[in-house]
Amino acid sequence: MNCQYLHTSSAVNVGALAKSLAARRVQRPFIVAAVILVGVMLAAPALRAADVITLKNGDRLTGEIKKIQEGFLHLDAEYGDNVFIIEWDQIETMETESSFLVETSDGDRMTGSLSIDEPGTVTVEDDASEAVVEQDTLVWARPFDETFWSRLSFNIDFGASVTKANSTRTGSLGARANYQAEDWQADVLLDSSATLVSTVDPARRTNLNLGWKRLIKSRWFGHLGSSFQQSDEQRLTLRSTLAPGIGRYLTRTNRSYLFVVGGGQWTNEDFQDDGLPRSNSAEAWGAVEYNRFDVGDLSFLFRLTAAPSLTQSGRIRIDAISDVKWDLPRDLYFNIRITDTFDSSPPNEASRNDYTFTTGIGWEL
Repeated sequence: MNCQYLHTSSAVNVGALAKSLAARRVQRPFIVAAVILVGVMLAAPALRAADVITLKNGDRLTGEIKKIQEGFLHLDAEYGDNVFIIEWDQIETMETESSFLVETSDGDRMTGSLSIDEPGTVTVEDDASEAVVEQDTLVWARPFDETFWSRLSFNIDFGASVTKANSTRTGSLGARANYQAEDWQADVLLDSSATLVSTVDPARRTNLNLGWKRLIKSRWFGHLGSSFQQSDEQRLTLRSTLAPGIGRYLTRTNRSYLFVVGGGQWTNEDFQDDGLPRSNSAEAWGAVEYNRFDVGDLSFLFRLTAAPSLTQSGRIRIDAISDVKWDLPRDLYFNIRITDTFDSSPPNEASRNDYTFTTGIGWEL
C-alpha cells in the first residue's frame, strides 16, 4: 500500500484549508467512481461466463476451456489454481460462451461456440451459422479471438552433459512454434546441438525450418517451406532451401495424424572448404510425417524427407527425425530425439551421415 504524508507549517492558513476541504468534497465522487471502474476492470475476467461440462460419471465441472487437443480437454477450473485434463470421449454434455477455432478429421475448419446436448455430437454455432459434427471427428479446438497469443503454441527444451575425459561438453536446444489462423498455419522448428572436446575441433549442427500451410478442402493443403542447415561433420557452412509444394493428410484424428507432401525446391550450398565455390541446384522433394499422441503421457513423432537432385546426377539427400515426448506436470516434458542427415555426394570426402541422439527437459505454452 502506498502512503502519502502531508507536511504542514506551524502557521495554519484557515482560508486555504477551507478551500482544500471543499475541493476534496467535490473530488470525492470522482475518486469513488474511479475506484469502482478500476475494480470492474480487474474483475472482468472473473465475471466471464464459465464453460460447463458434465462427465459420463455424473461429475459437473465449471471453468474456462483452454484447448481440446490430442484426445483431451484442458479445463482451467474456476476454483483454486487447478487445470483438469479430461479425456474427450468421457464428456457427456458441454456448454461454452467463448468462440473456438475447430478442425475436424475431414480438414474442415469453423469458428463458434461449442455445445454437446446429445452424446456423441458437437454443435458449433456462431451468429450466422450452425454446424453439427461427430464428437470423435473433432481433431482440436482452441479459444479463438483477435489476439496474437491466443493463436500461438510454443515449446522449448534443453539438454547438456559434461564428461571429465577430454573435457567433453555437449549441449542441445530444440524449439517449436505454431500459429493457427482460420484457414492457414505457420510453423518454426529449431534443432541445434554442439559437442566440444579439448583435443579436437568442435562439432556443431543446426537445423532451422520455416513452414507455411494454406488449408484446402478434403485434407489437401498448399505448402511453402524454407530451411537453413549447418553441419561441421559434413563440412557445411550453410545450406538454404526454398520449397513450394502440395500435400494431403492421409489420416487425421484426435489421436494421430499422417500426411505426405512434396514438390520442387531450389537449394544453395556453401561449404567450409575454401576450394569449393558456393553452388546452386534444383531438387525434387517429398516428405512423410506421422504423429501419435494417445499412448498415455507419451507422444511419438517421425518425419522423413528425401530430395533427389535434378541438376547433379545421382545425388540424393535424406533427413530424418524421430522424437519421443513424455508429458510431466506443470507443462513440463522429457524428450528423446534422434536425427540423421544423409548426403550421397558430400564434398571432399566429408561424412555422408551426420546423426545426433539427444535428451532434454522442456516446457510448453
